[in-house]
Amino acid sequence: MTQNTTGYDVAHPLQKEVTMSRKTINRWYTAIIYEEDPNATHYIEQINKLYEKVTYILHDKDLTEDGELKKPHYHFLFYIGENARHVESIAKEIGIPSNYLEGCNKKNMLLYLIHFRDKDKTQYKIEAVKGELKDELQKLINKENQDVEQELLKIIQLIKEKEINTITDLMIYSIENNMWQEVKRSQMILCKLIEENKIYK
Repeated sequence: MTQNTTGYDVAHPLQKEVTMSRKTINRWYTAIIYEEDPNATHYIEQINKLYEKVTYILHDKDLTEDGELKKPHYHFLFYIGENARHVESIAKEIGIPSNYLEGCNKKNMLLYLIHFRDKDKTQYKIEAVKGELKDELQKLINKENQDVEQELLKIIQLIKEKEINTITDLMIYSIENNMWQEVKRSQMILCKLIEENKIYK
């Protein structure tokens, strides 16, 4: 949880292993802004006025671990220009608490806007995304889906060739190859293929 002195639950949702840029200075930034924040309109206007490639979404269906609806909040992605800068500098320029901001990887953050790689979270449609990078996000989604299809075909071939013989083999392979979320969605079919392959040796 990001340290917060604003009264809002600003736990930046960008998991370090997935989205965060660990540089101390960045060119791409993301902001989380709560809809009920009395300064929300000012923050949004400043981001749109000061920076480029502004793209955003309203998350109004996110749930806590207990299944409670989270407060509606915006996720913004924007480019500050060729000269990378510290988060404190950007926060001062916008007039926003620095813990509302985070340097980020553009591709990962774009996908995070709709929780594309986070299938356990609320899934948002690309139509809910607004801004300059919406078309780029669609291309990313198409590419990711193609990559997943190719990887699933590879898994099916490995099952046929007896390289994956058990559910444990499947789990290990999917985790080692960062395919766990995709395999989970196809788990029933893949498990049936493993059983079928044992019968028809």
